[in-house]
Amino acid sequence: MEDVKLFGKWSYADVDFDQLDKALVDYISVHEKQHVMVPHTAGRYQNKMFHKVNCPLVERLCNYLMMHGRNTGKKLMTIRIVRQAFELINLSTGENPIVVFVKAVQNCGAREDSTRIGVGGTVRRQACDVSPLRRVNQALSLLTEGARKAAFRSSRTISECLADELSAASRNAPESYAVKKKDELERIAKSNR
Repeated sequence: MEDVKLFGKWSYADVDFDQLDKALVDYISVHEKQHVMVPHTAGRYQNKMFHKVNCPLVERLCNYLMMHGRNTGKKLMTIRIVRQAFELINLSTGENPIVVFVKAVQNCGAREDSTRIGVGGTVRRQACDVSPLRRVNQALSLLTEGARKAAFRSSRTISECLADELSAASRNAPESYAVKKKDELERIAKSNR
């Protein structure tokens, strides 16, 4: 079968699953079945529980960018934003942007979180492990939230902010909004053990 490239430029084959967190391998959807040229499959992934795992990861990033009222339903706009951000990542780092994106998702999902437990009328926080699907969902949410906050009332476009956020998160750099939030969640969970 011919290799399908994202936007006709970047190959999915460069993603090395051996260096990926073993818990996330099944939940980061860049396997051969999820290779798409344009991240718009028009699939109904909400009908079955856990079925959104099969949605291509780049399409899920586009879906997370379609938030906050004024952007609702504008998927073509978010696809354009992601394409421009991936081109900027490729120009600045020289790496395949799909690999950078997968590393960023892996680095931004908190492994430990805290939950509320009510005992006898009192509520306390208890540390708990985070499922791999929640880690991926949380990473995508934090990455897009960081890009959105950086672009708001700024001269920089959201594509530039998303490219900076993804490249910083893939390096696990502390200037990334998503990495900072992940560290904060894990620190709070550690104090609630």
